[in-house]
Amino acid sequence: MIGGFLILGKRYTLLECLSVLILVLGLMVFTIGDVYVQPEFSATGIFLVLLALVCDAFMGNYQERLMKQYAVSKSESILYTHAFGTLFCTLYLIFVNPNELRESIPYLMERSGLIFFLFIHSILYYVGIQFIISLLKISDAVTVVTVTSVRKAFTIVLSFVIFRKPFSLAYAFGTLLVFAGVYMKESGRFKKLTFRDI
Repeated sequence: MIGGFLILGKRYTLLECLSVLILVLGLMVFTIGDVYVQPEFSATGIFLVLLALVCDAFMGNYQERLMKQYAVSKSESILYTHAFGTLFCTLYLIFVNPNELRESIPYLMERSGLIFFLFIHSILYYVGIQFIISLLKISDAVTVVTVTSVRKAFTIVLSFVIFRKPFSLAYAFGTLLVFAGVYMKESGRFKKLTFRDI
C-alpha cells in the first residue's frame, strides 16, 4: 500500500488501510509463534523475509505502473523483472558470497536429479507468475500482494498437515487475523470510509 501511494500516487480508504494492517498483524503473530516453537529461530531470516516483502511490494506497484503507462505485455514484464533479479543474485554470489557459488556447482553435479526438480520448479513458477501478472492486469498491486500472502498462509497451514510440526495458538490466531484482513479488504459489504470520515 505504501508502494502504491509512493509509486502510483494512489489513495486508499480507511477500511483498506485497516484490513492491510490486520493482515500484516496476522503475519507478525504467525512469526512470533515460530519464535516460541522453534528456539533456533534466526533474526536474519526475519530480516530477509521483510526485505523480500518490501521488494515484492515495490515490484508489484512498479509492474502495475509500467503496464498502465507503457502497455507492457505480461511476457515483457516477467522477462525484465526476473532478468534484473537474476543479475542481482548472480552479482551477490560472485562478489559477496563466492564460496556458496563454488560449493553449489559440484553439489548439483553430484545430485543430477536436483537439476530435473529445479527445471520443474521453474516451469511451475513461470505458470504461477503468469497468473499473478494476469491478476495484476485486471486489479491492483494491493490485491495481488493480498492474494500471494493468502497463498503463503495456506502453504504454512498445509505444512502442518504434511509435516509434523509443533503447534502454537499464535499460529491459529495469526491465521484468523490474516483471513479477517483479507475478508475486510475484498468484501463489498462494507461502507467505503475514508480518512475524512473520521
